[in-house]
Amino acid sequence: MHFSAITLYTKLPLARLKPTVAIIQKAHKLGKYWRRGDCGLSIDTLNEADLLRWWHQYQAQRLTQTADLIRNGILQTLFATRRHLEALECSQVEAGGMSRDRCLVELERIYTQLESLSNRLDSPFLQDSLPLALQHAIQPWKATLDLDVQLPNAWPPEPVEHTRLLIMLVETLLHQLTDSTPSYCSAIKLEHHGDLNQFMCQVSGHNPLSEAFKTQLLASLTPFLNTFQLFTQGEYEYRGQGQQMTWILRWSPSI
Repeated sequence: MHFSAITLYTKLPLARLKPTVAIIQKAHKLGKYWRRGDCGLSIDTLNEADLLRWWHQYQAQRLTQTADLIRNGILQTLFATRRHLEALECSQVEAGGMSRDRCLVELERIYTQLESLSNRLDSPFLQDSLPLALQHAIQPWKATLDLDVQLPNAWPPEPVEHTRLLIMLVETLLHQLTDSTPSYCSAIKLEHHGDLNQFMCQVSGHNPLSEAFKTQLLASLTPFLNTFQLFTQGEYEYRGQGQQMTWILRWSPSI
């Protein structure tokens, strides 16, 4: 029984997802749950968890392709153009009514914006290291938020969907803290806990946290936490009292 990608996402309730094989046309890479079939890229779907993992990997692949296009296409062209302008002997060459120096400033601004966009679409460390990917995702908030980040230097390889999901969880949390008044402190910690991987996020304030803030934050993070359980077959624990909210995620290392 075959379903298109759109059908899987928009028309079938989760409770009814019982197909055996799903087909995606014109995909370019084989992921952990994919195998090549006669009609394109297919996945043997044993249960809803496998299907959702595949769907997430398929979306991640599309984002990666877009980010690669920006990094290896547009950014490289801008870099070459900037180097050409810098090499010109005349410092006041007119280009569209702008001096060389003004062109360089504008190119640098566009380059920075595109670099930020490509990194948001797909972390350059996504395939390499969970700690590095988390560190890269957290970096923009360090100047504006009170963050205590504890990440190990070395970490065994994680499936891409695990890393991407934890990045999305952290970014959602930090966005909420940026928009909140008053300000709060946050701690993020990744470690091995016995035979399990453990990831902890904590929010604390100088005064007891308001019920409105806790409700809003829980509503924003719960979908990611539920998806985490589905993807990793792990568990999460929430502790909320007084001045703190703490989420502890645990899952078995990938084999």
